[in-house]
Amino acid sequence: MKKVSLVYFQHDLRLHDHPGLTASRQRGLPIIGVYLCNQLEMQSTTFGFQKMGNYRQQFLYESLWELKQNLATLNIPLLVLNRDPQSAANLLKTKYDIASIDAAVEPGIEEQNLLKTFQLALGVSSLYLHHDKPLLSPLDYPWLLKTLPGRFTDARMKIESAIKVMPLLPLLTPQPFIEGMEDDFSTLPFFKLQEKPWMKGGETSALEHLQNYFFMTKSVLTYKETRNNMLHFADSSKLSPALSLGLLSPRMIYWQLKRVEETLKKNQSTYWLWFELLWRDYFYYLHLQQGNRFFLITGIMNTKKHWQDNARYQQAILNAKTGFPLVDANLKELYQTGWMSNRGRQNVASFIAKILNLDWRFGAALFEHYLIDYDVSSNYGNWQYLAGVGVDPREDRIFNVTLQAKKYDQKGEYIKTWLPALAKLPVPLLFQPWTLNGLEMGIYQFEIGKDYPNPIVRDARVELKD
Repeated sequence: MKKVSLVYFQHDLRLHDHPGLTASRQRGLPIIGVYLCNQLEMQSTTFGFQKMGNYRQQFLYESLWELKQNLATLNIPLLVLNRDPQSAANLLKTKYDIASIDAAVEPGIEEQNLLKTFQLALGVSSLYLHHDKPLLSPLDYPWLLKTLPGRFTDARMKIESAIKVMPLLPLLTPQPFIEGMEDDFSTLPFFKLQEKPWMKGGETSALEHLQNYFFMTKSVLTYKETRNNMLHFADSSKLSPALSLGLLSPRMIYWQLKRVEETLKKNQSTYWLWFELLWRDYFYYLHLQQGNRFFLITGIMNTKKHWQDNARYQQAILNAKTGFPLVDANLKELYQTGWMSNRGRQNVASFIAKILNLDWRFGAALFEHYLIDYDVSSNYGNWQYLAGVGVDPREDRIFNVTLQAKKYDQKGEYIKTWLPALAKLPVPLLFQPWTLNGLEMGIYQFEIGKDYPNPIVRDARVELKD
């Protein structure tokens, strides 16, 4: 029986800059890779939809397939196992004598429990954990693992006073051939979309996109100016899907960003991308410290609020028929593509949690199901923040979705794209169709309540503080 090291893949589906692969190779034993499907992600939540929806499934499927091929070029077999940890361990023990496990630190309790159960089933005592997901290592910033400042700004300023980012790890060279074994990849239940997805999974596509965004189109140089737009692909970096599965390491993005600043230009846009990477790190370390409090209705601040359990409101969100064009357009895009812009997410989250007063976890679970860039820490951290139960809560922060549409979709192009029923209306009636009088409805052959729903609440129609 062959003695091997096992690299346990989770949200680190790449070859470049991979701490687990690098550390495992340094121990000198042949390596096998294992991806153990989290079967809980296929179960329904209390809100009635499963955790991993079709778009996330396809993105994961494509990424696993490419990782399997790429690892094969290094003579490292990747075994994708869709079974419980005990059954997976029993299968592996028929062929391999596993000496050690390398894995990334995951802040999510489900991921932690899955790895712990798998390790116990294998009977392996040597488990080496690596902080693969964040940009910043706790070796350089020990306080990240202890007590984070309650405000992101304070943490950012502390980090920026002495920036330390680890250099990229070298790519591995092929190891001597080691035989793999039949796995469960061909029987995975992952949904396969017939149409071409707007972003393909896998490390190759992620690296190509990074190169294109930074150096071919140079869109990164206008990131700060365009990031709040919603219509065009290049409006934002679209790096978050790759980060969500670790198709790109955050260190790779950082060092390529430094190359942009050295060879092209250093400006507010390049700084703002760094700023967003720090937000991602902040939620990662906050999640590690707070654990399951990330999922409590009272949030990490133990804030008690009166949340409504309103089936009519929930159904209006699920059908994208709230009567507020900006909200409905963003929901339509989410349901049809698995994507929503940052500006859209803030407006939708504010609408759900602050206007409808629905349990904020309903919205978080909705995003978890659909978004291909879903990341547990960023998703639940941002929802708590916007719902006023997380760090640095801003109780008076309520987005006026009508004013937001006028500001960020001035010509109504985004709304017209996703709500064609409103395309016949001119600006500014497009943003608030409920204001049409009888004469205007006749002129534009449009009837509110028939061609487009009436608003489900009246409160959001007033001029709220933005």
